[in-house]
Amino acid sequence: MNRGEEPHCASAATAAAVAAVVFGQTTSGLTVPTALMRTGNFSELLNPNLVQNGIIQLYQPGSGGTTPIAGNILNSSQISPLAQKLLNLYPLPNTNGGKVFSNYNVTTPDTDNTFQWDARLDYNISAKDQAFSRFSYTNERQNRPGQLGSVLDGGGFGDTGSINSLGQQFMFSETHIFTPSLSNEARFGYTYGHFNQFQQNVTTNLSANLGLGGIPFGPLNGGLPNVAITGLTSFGSPTFYVSNEYQNNYQILDNVTKVIGSHTLRAGVNFQHIRFSTMQPTQSRGSYTYNGQYTETPGLKSFGAADFLTNSQFSGAISNIFNTDDVRWNRAGYVRTTGR
Repeated sequence: MNRGEEPHCASAATAAAVAAVVFGQTTSGLTVPTALMRTGNFSELLNPNLVQNGIIQLYQPGSGGTTPIAGNILNSSQISPLAQKLLNLYPLPNTNGGKVFSNYNVTTPDTDNTFQWDARLDYNISAKDQAFSRFSYTNERQNRPGQLGSVLDGGGFGDTGSINSLGQQFMFSETHIFTPSLSNEARFGYTYGHFNQFQQNVTTNLSANLGLGGIPFGPLNGGLPNVAITGLTSFGSPTFYVSNEYQNNYQILDNVTKVIGSHTLRAGVNFQHIRFSTMQPTQSRGSYTYNGQYTETPGLKSFGAADFLTNSQFSGAISNIFNTDDVRWNRAGYVRTTGR
C-alpha cells in the first residue's frame, strides 16, 4: 500500500425470515338453504319463529304477486333439475337452531407461507467515494379454501383460492466528493412485483362438468360463474378472478450539493419509469342474479332461492379476458438554496 492511500473498506449485512403457518379461518353468519328448501318446500318462510323481520309469502313466478304458492311449496314440475343439483351442493345448516338465516359457520384450513430477506453492502471506495447497495426479497404464498366447499367456493375477491405475492427491490447509491464544497450523490433503484390470485378449480372446466352451458373455459378461467341469490350466501368463483398483476419500475436520481460562501445550493433530478400490467377480468365466467322479484309480493320481502329453483333469472352478465397496461415516465427536478 502506498503511503497516504486510503484503505478500501466494505461491510455487509443480511437478515432473513421464514414463516409457515397453517391456521383455521372461521367464517360465521353464512346462510345456506335448509333441507326442505332443496326440494322446493319453502314453508319455513311462513314460520315467524324461523325467519327474520316477518314471514315471506311466495307467489307463482310471473304472476306479479297475485297468485300465492300454496304453503310456499313449489310443484315438482316447476323445479329446474340443474338448479336443484346446484342447490344441493350447498353444505347443510349447522347453527342458529333451525332458522333460515345465519345458519352456517365454517372453519377452513388456510395456509400462509412467507419467505423474506434483506441484504445490504456498504463500500468505502476511497476518501472521496462511498457506496452502498441493498436488495430486498419477499415471497408470500397463501391458500384459502372456499367457504362453501371445493365446488361452490363462495369466497370473495382476495379471500379465496391461491394468493401469491412476490416482491424484489434493488438500489445502489454512490457519493463522490469533488472538493470540500462540491459533492454529488447518484442513486439507482429497481422494483419488481408479481401478484396473482387464482380461484379454486382454475384449471377445471367445472361449469361444463356440472351441466352449465355457455360458460367460457380456457387457461386460468376454470370454475363457476358468480351467482348472487337474495337470502342466501352467493356461490361460485369470485368476480375479478383470475387476478394477475406485474409491477416493473426503475428510478434514477442525482443530487448535487455546492457550498458557496454562507449559502448551500442543492439541485437534483429524478427520472422514474413505471409499468403496471394487470389481468383482472370483471366476470369472465359470467355472473347471475336471482333477487326473488318473480316470486315476491311487489315491494315486499323476497327470497331468491325460489326464483333460482324455477329458473327465473333477474340478470346476467359476462366479460372478456383482457390485460390493462399502465406505462409512464415521471420526470422531476429541483433547485434549493439555504443560508447559514
